[in-house]
Amino acid sequence: MKNQEKFIEDITQVLIESVADEEQVITMAISTMKHYGVTEYRLGGKHTNTGEVETFKFKLTNDEYEYTGKG
Repeated sequence: MKNQEKFIEDITQVLIESVADEEQVITMAISTMKHYGVTEYRLGGKHTNTGEVETFKFKLTNDEYEYTGKG
């Protein structure tokens, strides 16, 4: 994943629990997007400190995801 540092930075700002295994978060996001054929990863409100669904946007190029920001 390109820009994975920024993705981890953004997702840890809204996660209820701290991220112990950053690689696991990245793997989970990629596998979820691949499964559904989408380029957005959504984190449900019960897992965020805002209580709302948080969306993280990606671009897929040559089978590689690039994080483009929250949205």
